[in-house]
Amino acid sequence: MKAQFPHTAISLRPPLKRRSIGKMRAALIFALAFAIPASHAALPPDAQRVLNNLPGKAVTLDVVWARAMQTSDSFEQVASQKALEGVGSLGARAATDPRLTLQYNWTDNRHEVSNSFSPSNLKNSSYSLGLTTLLPTGTGVAVDLNTASNSLSVAGLSPNYFESKLTLSLTQNLWQDFFGQATRAQIRAGEWRDKSIRAGLEMSVEQWSTSIQNVFYDAWLAKMRAAAMTENTQRRTRLERIVRIKTQRGTSETPDLLQARSALLAAKVQEAEAGQALKDRWQGLVITLKLPRSWLEIDPREIPIVLDNPIADADAKCESQSAKPPRYSETEMAQADAKAAAAKYEAAKSMTRPDLELRLSAASNGVDAGSRSPTLDEVRDYKHPAYYLGVQLSLPLLSRAEEANYRSALAEKIQTEAGARMAESNLQLNWLSSCSALKRWQEALAQLKEARENQIQRAKLDERRFEIGRTPIFSVVQAGDDATLADLNFRAGEVQARMAAWKVLRLHDGFSTQIRRMSELKTEFFH
Repeated sequence: MKAQFPHTAISLRPPLKRRSIGKMRAALIFALAFAIPASHAALPPDAQRVLNNLPGKAVTLDVVWARAMQTSDSFEQVASQKALEGVGSLGARAATDPRLTLQYNWTDNRHEVSNSFSPSNLKNSSYSLGLTTLLPTGTGVAVDLNTASNSLSVAGLSPNYFESKLTLSLTQNLWQDFFGQATRAQIRAGEWRDKSIRAGLEMSVEQWSTSIQNVFYDAWLAKMRAAAMTENTQRRTRLERIVRIKTQRGTSETPDLLQARSALLAAKVQEAEAGQALKDRWQGLVITLKLPRSWLEIDPREIPIVLDNPIADADAKCESQSAKPPRYSETEMAQADAKAAAAKYEAAKSMTRPDLELRLSAASNGVDAGSRSPTLDEVRDYKHPAYYLGVQLSLPLLSRAEEANYRSALAEKIQTEAGARMAESNLQLNWLSSCSALKRWQEALAQLKEARENQIQRAKLDERRFEIGRTPIFSVVQAGDDATLADLNFRAGEVQARMAAWKVLRLHDGFSTQIRRMSELKTEFFH
């Protein structure tokens, strides 16, 4: 071929001076495109103002996190679980809550009596104030103050008098709830349940944070894919132009031109699909973060999106904690559930015993025919005491309900304790595997980067070789496809490496540092 067409290399190239100027101009345009963000020229003024106020003048994962924490419905749904904090303790301590009772009774009894010595025409008006509570020792305490005015007829007499009475009652369980053993166990179970709820809330926030990461990374990947497809279209546009020129000059045949045009059309279709996917991702981000509606119309290719870099921090955590991380919300929740179940089992076991109760009460009263006040003074001075002491044993012949509760509590105890041990083992395995995955992705990322650079260089060289007729058009098309694929693989590797790093950080401290920082970051600049 070289012998038949010795002019090919010369006829397809412009003079050296024009070609050098053209290359310099293209390089200058390329440099300016990256030196000056497109958003400065293409974005509406309000969007540009927002971007100028953003940290780093770009949309970052921190910005997306902070905005989502303040505005997204998904985070509000997760944060609603915070209202459950303290529910366990409140429910367990409800039995020890003091209760105040106010009571008024009025009686007018005019029933016919059976004999002349029975009281008749009974009239009574009484007020009662009572306070009851259960102490953590299992001691029931009740205080009751009653004052009444009485009127009756008996044997032809009609005495009217006032009476007041103060009663203090104590009950103590001596077997079933031995000095509050079951009561305190229920309280401990409630406290551990609170810790489980808090750990569950942290886990939900961590999972929510991961979902927001996915939304952000999907948007970034969509932008990188759109850029890669645009670059591939540009490559195939250049190729089609070269083949067209060569065909016009007779140094290439029509099938080559048809193949170049088909490759260009396919590239344009892929570019359009990538652009639509990017637009969909961007609109999803705008809706999720409740950004101004005008942002829906912005070309997302003009929005600077910058990746975070948690890899170094995650590396340091893996080096400092080789065996297992210091804490993890899922493990903490499993351990708290196990301890709550153990306390609940202890209480249920106590309730299967017979009920032996000691009862003690002391009372004082006062009576006066003319006024209520002296009766209250007599009660206060404790002039007329009365005492009561009793023991009661309640021995159910069948304790089906207690036995059912006991078996349920035992099963829950065994199950949650096994779950806590499994969570601890899984934590160690996840930690080691996550650190290994991080290291593996770092190595893979370096290889993917080198492969990308090699394929891009190969695509450029094959274009030049095709210009001088040293390679077929299929090789040029394939080299361009391989360069695009290598670029996309490298971009996906960047995301995978970061996701691996975030998994390490989540296992280490549950995103606590990041979430605290995000909660302090203000996002009023979006308005």
